[in-house]
Amino acid sequence: MALEEKLYQYLDRLKARYPLVAFIVDVIEVYLDRRVSRSSAELAYYLLLSVFPMLIMVISALGWLHLETNAVISFLNTVLPAQIMELFSDYITYVLTHQSKGLFLAGLIMSITASSAGFRSLMSISAEIYGRRTFRGVWYLLTSLIFSVLLLVMVYGSIAVVLTGNWFFKWFRMRFSMLPLPKNLRWMRLMILFGVALLVLALLYRVTAPWSHQRPPVLKGAFLISILLAAASGLFSMFISLSTRYSTVYGSLASVIILMLWLYLCGNIVNLGNVLNYVWWRRKQGLPVRFLLEKQL
Repeated sequence: MALEEKLYQYLDRLKARYPLVAFIVDVIEVYLDRRVSRSSAELAYYLLLSVFPMLIMVISALGWLHLETNAVISFLNTVLPAQIMELFSDYITYVLTHQSKGLFLAGLIMSITASSAGFRSLMSISAEIYGRRTFRGVWYLLTSLIFSVLLLVMVYGSIAVVLTGNWFFKWFRMRFSMLPLPKNLRWMRLMILFGVALLVLALLYRVTAPWSHQRPPVLKGAFLISILLAAASGLFSMFISLSTRYSTVYGSLASVIILMLWLYLCGNIVNLGNVLNYVWWRRKQGLPVRFLLEKQL
């Protein structure tokens, strides 16, 4: 008997004995067979194209609220790796000190265009994972544009509330005084951002999943991916801070390279959520996870 066959038999015994091992193996098989990492690279490319126009649009709109530059940079320091903020800090300062409607409109149009292309990339990989498309033709384009606009509105609204909403935190604490809410405003802000991320991911997975009578579950995957994104960003920042040779190797491009790596990592994690939802869905139906994969080979 060949060594490969023995390994597969041993793996099958582990899967039969330990459900968690079976679930992890199914996730890995779908991730590799669907070439999710390739689609994550495509998603990272569109995210890179949209991140600076989105910053122009959001920061320009925040400038109308007469916020201090240090307050905006301090807030972004809590959600972005420090090495990426080195690239953004001067950029943010320039946008806040040079307010113009033309700059805002240019950022709005470019961010909608690039983010809608990224959303279409997500719909394509979701179609490969589930084996069928959700939208086609004109609806495929319209859905991506609508979701992109909705995403920009939610991002701006959440940042505006976090930066200017001390009144909102006091109202929320008084309204839900029975809940064990943190007294520190920093933790309240992080909870709001986590809730927004969870809502965006849940909507993203719901829209890109097949529209059938038995729709795939999305909340578990969205919740887990929200936690993974926060943890991965923290670990990524720690790893980069321990590697002091990046600036020596890449020179002035070090911050851009780090940004691209971070976006690729985030793209993989977001696509992993679709894989998790698909595996949970197939196992809940009692169907083999690899059925659709083998059918296309």
